[in-house]
Amino acid sequence: MKLTIETIREAMKGNPLAIDQVLLHFDKYLSTCATLEGYDEHGCRYSFVDSELKGHLQSKLVLALPKFRVEGA
Repeated sequence: MKLTIETIREAMKGNPLAIDQVLLHFDKYLSTCATLEGYDEHGCRYSFVDSELKGHLQSKLVLALPKFRVEGA
């Protein structure tokens, strides 16, 4: 999904639908950033998305939206 400048501008203004589109656009990236590694009871390593960390990153993104600098915004 590609973000349009209009969607970004609307998200900057606090439009909930536009904010959802921004979050959807960055969803895979935020999941990657929130991926941690752990070990099971047999010592095998596995990866998982820490939902609490991902939620924190999503909140940071939403809080940063009004601070974006977009030419013509």
